Amino acid sequence: MKYALKGFTESGSIAVRVFPSESLTLLSFASKLATDVIAEYITPLLSRAREISNDSFLRATAACFKESWKVVDVVIQVSSSGPSKSAISRTQAEDVMYVLRFRQGPSSSI
Repeated sequence: MKYALKGFTESGSIAVRVFPSESLTLLSFASKLATDVIAEYITPLLSRAREISNDSFLRATAACFKESWKVVDVVIQVSSSGPSKSAISRTQAEDVMYVLRFRQGPSSSI
């Protein structure tokens, strides 16, 4: 996760300097990171944890949430580093992670 966040920080800081803050490019980029990178990693991890036990699944879910929530902090940090001090609120940054849906198989009930 630290490599994904480092890459996001580097690329995101370039994006906030190049694109106007009104375009919300950073939020689009964070959403793409969440769905294409984080969810693709977390989904099979949680599926495997569910196969092992409910306890493992709950622990893995909490750990995944904690790690993936770091994206919110990085979005806020990067958005405030731009020349125009982007108008991305904490709520907007959190929405990127709230709308993230982990694809589960047919046995998605606990």
